[in-house]
Amino acid sequence: MRFKPLLLCLVASLALASQLSADILTTAANNNGLAGAGSGVYFDLTNETGAALTIQSIQTSVFALAAGDPVTADIWVRDDSYVGNDASSAGWTLLGSVGGTASANTFGTFGFLTDFDMPDYLLGAGQTNGFAIFTDFGIAYTGTGANPPQDTWTDGSLTLFGNQATGTAFSGTGFSPRTFSGSITYTAIPEP
Repeated sequence: MRFKPLLLCLVASLALASQLSADILTTAANNNGLAGAGSGVYFDLTNETGAALTIQSIQTSVFALAAGDPVTADIWVRDDSYVGNDASSAGWTLLGSVGGTASANTFGTFGFLTDFDMPDYLLGAGQTNGFAIFTDFGIAYTGTGANPPQDTWTDGSLTLFGNQATGTAFSGTGFSPRTFSGSITYTAIPEP
């Protein structure tokens, strides 16, 4: 008799898991970047839905030496926008130092596309949080050319805004407009 509640719980868990399909927000392909340890980009993520979202991974191009190289990214987050908060790590929390492997592909003309499977991060309904990603080799971004780059992308559920890159984490000496180039993988958390 004890198996019936366990079976019902398992069926409910499987039904919930099938509802949690991942979505991907993708920005523009890169056209430049900064080489060197500690180079990175800042951006905001805004949850446009009425339910929480789980941010699961970040994919971007890095300046590794060759495809197959192990790469590390430090992913930082704060409870409000990165704008005006890039000169110091005060108010930022290190979400994790995440490893990845540089692939043979790129997303644009620079670097090696790398997936960083970060610790899941809960972004509440209507919430905007600042993110910063710094790698041990450097990072590719969009931001050079005759016209200013697009700095905001949305799929209706998640919006990314970013226009700042730096050669040194939280140095305050940055390059703008420079925008995150890559994708953010996330899932919506269904209401109970």
